[in-house]
Amino acid sequence: MESEFFGHEKGSFTGAHARKIGKFEEADGGTIFLDEIGELDLGLQAKLLRALQNREITRVGGSGLIKFDARVISATNKDILAMIREATFREDLYYRLFQFPVVLPPLREREQDVLVLAHHFLTAYKEDNPQFKDKLLSSETTRAIAAYNWPGNVRELKNVVERAILISDSDLIQPADLMLDTNAALVPWNERVHAAAGADAGGDSSPRFVAPPVPKAPALSAPSGPAAPSGAPAQPASAGDGIDAPEPILAAASSPDDIVPLEDLKRRAVEQAYHACEGNVDRAAVELGIGRATMYRLLKKYEINTD
Repeated sequence: MESEFFGHEKGSFTGAHARKIGKFEEADGGTIFLDEIGELDLGLQAKLLRALQNREITRVGGSGLIKFDARVISATNKDILAMIREATFREDLYYRLFQFPVVLPPLREREQDVLVLAHHFLTAYKEDNPQFKDKLLSSETTRAIAAYNWPGNVRELKNVVERAILISDSDLIQPADLMLDTNAALVPWNERVHAAAGADAGGDSSPRFVAPPVPKAPALSAPSGPAAPSGAPAQPASAGDGIDAPEPILAAASSPDDIVPLEDLKRRAVEQAYHACEGNVDRAAVELGIGRATMYRLLKKYEINTD
């Protein structure tokens, strides 16, 4: 840290292959910001105090005095007065540094700032990543953000908002997407579905961030057609709407004289799955092998009544 602050001369210690200019020397005529000042050991505190008093430094391994003129701003999340009482922070350095103290309360004490910052981070991330331009915070999510204690302050809030944008399955960000439970872990979607199915069958459902339980939905039946072999993988989604026509509906149109447009097959697949799952969009999406957001989009595209 002394080398970072004041620089060093070539050969002053092992690995010093060239002269290095320190941060104070670089800040001459400007401003230097010392973050987490409470982490400095007492020896370096003494050297820092001397540099601030005399406005001059000496490089490590050097002998010449180098003048500097810079505004010094420091910050810490520790109780410096308590550190002074415990003799872990120099009192004279405290009075040298803290000429104009500014106390920044933790985020939990600035309730009106929380939502303002949350929407700011949401907007900023969408501007940099336009593919998420339709993402919004639901009213329940807004209340969850306002009620949370935010021990990690603004950094935690920023990370939570950006992560929720990335993992939310629909354009409306839900409270579960915030993952505010400290024991929560991000689980892949297919594992969330398996965990939910296991919980529905009476098994262990230990993952905290999982999809809602998915009850067994009625099978999508058709008058005829070959059944898919047991354990067969789901059909891949098409590049267009994210869904291929299920085999039962294709079988219904298998007659050479009965040609059905592909869009109509897709619409019928979505509509049948939605009604077979009794209006449960999550279940219908799982049965069709598509994402929830895609299911919502197709319901809207095909103007399927969801009332």
